[in-house]
Amino acid sequence: MQVHGDYVVMPPREASGAAPWALRDAPVALVGREEQEAELARLLAPRSDARIIVVAGLAGVGKSALALTVAQRALTEGHFAGGVLFVELLGYSTADMETAVGVEQALVKLLGQLGVADGDLPTSHDGRLARYRSELAERERAGKRVLVVVDDAADVRQVRDLVPPGGDAHRMLVTSRDRLLDYNFSARLLTLSELPPDPAKALIATRLRASLGPDRAAAEPTALTEIGQHCGGLPLALTVAAAVLVLDPGLPLRKLADQLAEARHRLERLSPPDRSGLPTGVQAAFDVSYARLPAEQARMFRALSQHPGVHCTTAVAVALAHTEGDEIPEWSAETLAAVREVLVGLANTGLLTEQPLGAGRWRMHSLVRLYATQRAQELDAERVAAGGRMFAALIHLAGLANARLDAQPGQPGPEPFTASSSAADWFEAEAETLMWAARTADQAGLPDVVQRLARHLGLYLHQRGRFDAQDALYRLALDVARRTGDWQAEATVLNRLGMKLSSAEQRAEVEQAHRDLAARLRRGTDTTATARERGSWADQMWRSGHAEEAEAALKEALQTCRQEDDPRTEIDLLDVYATLLIEQARHDEAIAARERAVGVARSMSDYWLAHTWEELADTLSLAGRGEAAVVVYESALALFREDGPVRRVATALGGLADALRALGRHEEAVRTYQDCMAAHREAHEPYAEGITAVQVGSLLNKQDRPKEALPFLERARDLLGDVEDQRLLGTILEELSKALSMCGQYKDAEAALLAADEIYAELGNEDRRAKLARVLDLLRATPGAEARRPGPWVRLRRRPQRS
Repeated sequence: MQVHGDYVVMPPREASGAAPWALRDAPVALVGREEQEAELARLLAPRSDARIIVVAGLAGVGKSALALTVAQRALTEGHFAGGVLFVELLGYSTADMETAVGVEQALVKLLGQLGVADGDLPTSHDGRLARYRSELAERERAGKRVLVVVDDAADVRQVRDLVPPGGDAHRMLVTSRDRLLDYNFSARLLTLSELPPDPAKALIATRLRASLGPDRAAAEPTALTEIGQHCGGLPLALTVAAAVLVLDPGLPLRKLADQLAEARHRLERLSPPDRSGLPTGVQAAFDVSYARLPAEQARMFRALSQHPGVHCTTAVAVALAHTEGDEIPEWSAETLAAVREVLVGLANTGLLTEQPLGAGRWRMHSLVRLYATQRAQELDAERVAAGGRMFAALIHLAGLANARLDAQPGQPGPEPFTASSSAADWFEAEAETLMWAARTADQAGLPDVVQRLARHLGLYLHQRGRFDAQDALYRLALDVARRTGDWQAEATVLNRLGMKLSSAEQRAEVEQAHRDLAARLRRGTDTTATARERGSWADQMWRSGHAEEAEAALKEALQTCRQEDDPRTEIDLLDVYATLLIEQARHDEAIAARERAVGVARSMSDYWLAHTWEELADTLSLAGRGEAAVVVYESALALFREDGPVRRVATALGGLADALRALGRHEEAVRTYQDCMAAHREAHEPYAEGITAVQVGSLLNKQDRPKEALPFLERARDLLGDVEDQRLLGTILEELSKALSMCGQYKDAEAALLAADEIYAELGNEDRRAKLARVLDLLRATPGAEARRPGPWVRLRRRPQRS
């Protein structure tokens, strides 16, 4: 028989009471859903406690295919002796709920499948519902479980009355784009997402193989991969792409891949018109979902297309939702909750995904984003306003998040960053968007915004060890400063670049930039300059190699500073002066400069006193006065713990641990390094925590305590396994190999060295590889090395470098 255009298989009933089989055919092969198949089969099994299961997800994600496949398998395995009922509600076959299959129509179909003749149907709705429930109750008493499959439901109202009555014998399996969450409809939810790359390719290849033979897909594997990527792994889009290739057997896969690569035409290519000229495929599926959105959700859906990143946070979505007056909204708890409610509504329709749940990070499928962009372009004024609000909010939120990360522990923060963890999470989600904002600010002629974002985002990128991104950000800020003639901003950015660069070529480049800036400043020295300006000039003189001239300028700047009564600037200048003296090995004079800074800081806050004490302790340690350094570090720590951000506690602990290690007080050093790791963890600084873990592991290795070293080195590997500085990862692997070999885990030690060798090969470091080769030979020659089996550590796999 045929129901609303879909053929339904109904084998003839051999006798009264025969089990109905009303499912339509499942796909020949279900690709890439093994995990979901197993979970759904478990939920349909007799001992499962799930009476109602809803398979939900974006339009075209393959919900019906999964449900039909698993339902038919459950039937053939004998789990439903009472048979299977099937009804398609067409909830999303139209944008209008009024034309969907209602409860009344559904009951008629289900009663017919249960063997109730048309002449025996009760005339009233209540009567038909009672008869439906009675038929199912009778089968339950007879021990015959029934599965009711309800496809394409759009609303809980369509399915609530169709739920099988009674105990836990019968099951209902529902597919819907909506999660069908309701206070009086309790169901187990199974949400489908798009297919990973390999299954996406396999789905297209399977369709091509079935129609055109095996050579069609195998001939152009690279193009096949690209088609899967452009389809975003969405089964409907993949099926349409396969159909395009089947209908035009002469069309090269490369040609289709190139067509889909053009984002502005992608949806059109994946939405071929039907015979009447109306779009089908992806566009039509999204049209229905969009048309059913309430006005507030539809506006948010359009606005989210303006966000250029992978994830949009709830905090930024607040700005997109804000339409009243000022561009910067209030991030109150009430506003955040209200906007989250709108976002959750979109997520319930499948048009948005929160990843992970509860994180406040909202992701659109790539094809959905293209569709949302189309809808936004239809209302251009709304689109432009939303983009402006988002841009302003990103800059404002970056400042708030940076201030939260630099705040004292326990100090309450403003919404939306009441805790430092929320600020760190926000930066993690929006880092790429902030890079976009910096480039956009440059294009818009907003140099101050570029410098602010470089300051706020630069700290976060450093904390995560994302030095390539930090380098790109600082170089943008440097270019902007030069173009606008802001030499002070130029000097600040050059100093930041100089502190992070590691290669000789990069250092030489920045040193030359310092020399160029210094040459310009020497020609234009202003006798009326402030102390801070004079100090900046002096700093550039020193960094460009003019130490004597720099020292003289610093002394003049310090004298001007005292006249201006500016203790904050005086501390900064004394810091530059002390650093210059240290570079010349004039440690006693450097210590005197640091002590003078301590004296100035006593008239300021405890934070500044702690800061100058830490700098003094660093200098004492460099001068070989370790015992004195330890005392001063401890004083700085006491104040930082009372009045300072956790990251400053961590840096002071690191300095103290280094000083203790240099003094040979190794047990105290290990304990202090551990405290330092905990502080970095609390400050959300995984890169610094990983570096400290390497230091502890290295120290314990040198003391022949490999079993104690292993946990620290493994922690370092986990934290720094995808750092951009691959030389650092090579060092970690070497230290880890030492500890493993000393513990007799020779195969694991060999695996670590081979991984390190792979890194050095990529870096072209042949000297390091030659040393590793000698160590490997010694390791393999160790008695008993061949007999040891690899332990669990060899789970290590090289992670791809960040771009």
